[in-house]
Amino acid sequence: MPFSMKNPFHAVPALVKNNSSEINVILEITCGDIVKYEYDKNYGMVVVDRILKTPIPYPFNYGLIPQTWNEFDNDPLDVIILGNKPFYPGVLVPCRVIGMLSVDDNGERDDKVLAVPIGDSRLSHITDLSDIDEKELESMIYFMEHYKDLEKKKVEVTGTVDAKTAFKFIVECQECYNTKFDIK
Repeated sequence: MPFSMKNPFHAVPALVKNNSSEINVILEITCGDIVKYEYDKNYGMVVVDRILKTPIPYPFNYGLIPQTWNEFDNDPLDVIILGNKPFYPGVLVPCRVIGMLSVDDNGERDDKVLAVPIGDSRLSHITDLSDIDEKELESMIYFMEHYKDLEKKKVEVTGTVDAKTAFKFIVECQECYNTKFDIK
């Protein structure tokens, strides 16, 4: 019998448990890296998209929520994972939603969910955006607004939202996924 592997984007649920505010994140980009990896939904694996032209490494881990679809940028919903410990691209990181950055990426809405890893006890006190250090938030925003500077593309963080509002958007993106991929 031939070996068959399920595509994690379709096989892994968005939520860690039903009716939970904890999400699964497929990691794409490692904290401290300048390689822009992207999850290829067709191949079911992380591929190298490009090397950042701006010599500013990602100050956070970055990934996507499986079984979600952001209709504004036509991609799975993106997640910024707080913390400075790098994870490997392709791993699954269970996280707690704490908020969201509203982002305009070269004229396209491309919001980023903010989350903390459930398995990091040093971040267990963070349950909402108001719990994180202001300097850490400023650092994330600075990176987002400048990592494409040398590509002559404009990225602007237009605001932030709390965990409850972010989670509502995740649910909307789950519904968009179900519609796009004809899931009943």
